[in-house]
Amino acid sequence: MGVGPALALGGGVASFLAGDVAFRRVLGIRPVGHRAAAAVLALGTVLLGVRLAAAVQLVGLVAVLVVMSAAEARWQRAAAAAPPSTTRSPP
Repeated sequence: MGVGPALALGGGVASFLAGDVAFRRVLGIRPVGHRAAAAVLALGTVLLGVRLAAAVQLVGLVAVLVVMSAAEARWQRAAAAAPPSTTRSPP
């Protein structure tokens, strides 16, 4: 695949994730680190598309998104199992 289509595929997913990170930060939704890392990794899949094939890049993107989702699910389970914080917010 050429550089343009590979960049459109990987860059599109990275742009979506970066926008999602910005949206979540504004609303205070956590975690955002997993999605930010996935955005960077999505850009890295451009090399797969250019050097190998579009299908390989697509599989790489799916793998990045699945790992991101699994990491977030694990984080949420751990956060739900943790005891509530005893610190109080100021009035």
